[in-house]
Amino acid sequence: MNNDSMLSKQNLLGIFFLCLSFISGICAVYLIQTKLNKVPETIEINTRKTVHKIKENKNVELLGKLKASKTLLSKESKQERQINQEEGVLWIDQNSRQFVVTLGAKHGLMPGEVLSIYKNKEKAFDVEVATVLDDISFVDPIKKETDSPISLDSNYYRVVLN
Repeated sequence: MNNDSMLSKQNLLGIFFLCLSFISGICAVYLIQTKLNKVPETIEINTRKTVHKIKENKNVELLGKLKASKTLLSKESKQERQINQEEGVLWIDQNSRQFVVTLGAKHGLMPGEVLSIYKNKEKAFDVEVATVLDDISFVDPIKKETDSPISLDSNYYRVVLN
């Protein structure tokens, strides 16, 4: 009997270890699968963060370059520094909704001035000069109550000094 009880204890112990190894294998496969499923999410999140940081750094870098080149000729009168150019181009950056004109301090432009924007030969809308640099200026559209909604179906318009 001693031999039979020893065999049955060994059999039970063997079955226990087989079940334990089976459960451990299932747990290992489950953990590996969940980790593998999280890898693409982590890569996507990290990629978004990196792209966002790159965009921020480029914007800061461009803004720094613009500020460094901002040398207004404020001591000279408007007539002395005006270049014989009364027309320019309005460029609209659709991503950042920035309006930039190719007229600046060298052309006699001052903050607060109003410029007329033309699409083909028709007046489309007016803009007000917000920031003036030497060769370019940042402008904001002016919407009057009587105006129809501003249609921005193009990235480029003709600008005329008033």
